[in-house]
Amino acid sequence: MQYVFISYSRRDSDIMRIVRDRLRGAGFNVWTDENLEPGTPSWVQAIVSALYSSCAVVALLSPDACKSQWVERELIFAQQNEVPVYPLLVRGDERSAVPILLITAQFVDARQDLHSAVTEIIKALLKTCKSEPKKEFYIVDQTGRGDFRSIAEALAAVPESAIIKVRPGLYRESLTLNKAVKILGDGERDKIIVQTEGKDCVQMLTNSASIQGISFHQKSPRRVAKVCVYAPQGLLLLENCCFTSESSSCINTCNNGTITTIRRCTIRLGRASGIYVHTYAVAIIEESDISENSLGGIVVEAGASSVVRACVVTRNGNEAICVRDRSKSTVEDCDLRGNASGAWYIDETSSVTRLNNLEE
Repeated sequence: MQYVFISYSRRDSDIMRIVRDRLRGAGFNVWTDENLEPGTPSWVQAIVSALYSSCAVVALLSPDACKSQWVERELIFAQQNEVPVYPLLVRGDERSAVPILLITAQFVDARQDLHSAVTEIIKALLKTCKSEPKKEFYIVDQTGRGDFRSIAEALAAVPESAIIKVRPGLYRESLTLNKAVKILGDGERDKIIVQTEGKDCVQMLTNSASIQGISFHQKSPRRVAKVCVYAPQGLLLLENCCFTSESSSCINTCNNGTITTIRRCTIRLGRASGIYVHTYAVAIIEESDISENSLGGIVVEAGASSVVRACVVTRNGNEAICVRDRSKSTVEDCDLRGNASGAWYIDETSSVTRLNNLEE
C-alpha cells in the first residue's frame, strides 16, 4: 500500500486534520504520526517505514515546522529517496516558514483559502499517486485495527454514500451527519455505545442517512436538555438501535419535509417523552419498544404527523401517545397498556386513526 505522508509540526495539528480528511475523501491512503508518542523508538521506526512506503509527501509549512528537526529530517529523507514533496504554506511567510531545503520549490499558498489550496494539491497527487478504488466500507475500531478510531473521524473523512461499520466500544463523542452515510454496528448492539454529555448524540444535518445496530446514551443533566437524536431535516432511518436520555426526549424530530423512520428500536428512560415529533415533521415508528419515559411515550404536536405500527408503548409517565395542536397519527397493532395517564391524549384540533390496538 502506498501512502501520502503528511509532514507537519504538532502546533499545526488542526490544519493537518483538515488536509488529512480532504485527501482521504479523495481516495488516498494518508499517513500521519498523530496517534504515536513523539520521540519513542516505535515512533521513529513508524515514520521511516511510512516514508519508504510513500508515493508523495505533503509538507505543511509554518514557522514551527521550519524549526522542527523532524520535519527537516522527513524532507531530507524524501529528497534522498526521490519521493515527491508538495509544500503547502499554512502559516507565516516565505522567510519564516519555508525551509532552505524547499527554497527553490513551488509551494501552494493555503493561508487565505485552505480548501482551494488542498484541491490543487489533490490534482497534483493524482498525477503522482494512484488513488485507491472506492472502499466497500470503512471500519471504526477504538483499538486501531480499523480505518479510524472514532466515528466522528470517519464521518469527517469518508465520501458521500459511504458505509461505516462500528466495532464494539464506548465512543464518547457527538456525531454530526452532514453527508449521506450508513452507520452500521458491527457486533452486539448493547456493546456498541455512543455516549455524550452536554451535546446531542446525533445531529441530522444532511438529506439522507441511516444508523443501525448502535446504542445511544445521553448523560447530560436535565437542565441542559440534549437528546440522543436531533433530526431537523432530511430522511433519517434508525433501525435496531437503543436510546436513553437523562436530560430530555430520546428522539426529537421537527420541521416540514423531515421524515424519520424508527424501526425495531428501544426507546426508554427519557427524562421527557420517548419520541417528540413536532413542527410539521413526519415520523414512522415500527416494531419498537417505547417505555419508562418520564412523560409520554410518543408526543406529536404543532402540525406534525406519525404512523405507529406494531409497537409496545408502556410504563410511561403520561399517556402512551399524545396528539395535539393540529396534528394527526395512525396507530395500528400496538400495545398501549400500562401507562400512568392511559393510552391517549388527543385534543380537539387533532385526529387519530386507531386499528387493532390493545388498550386498558
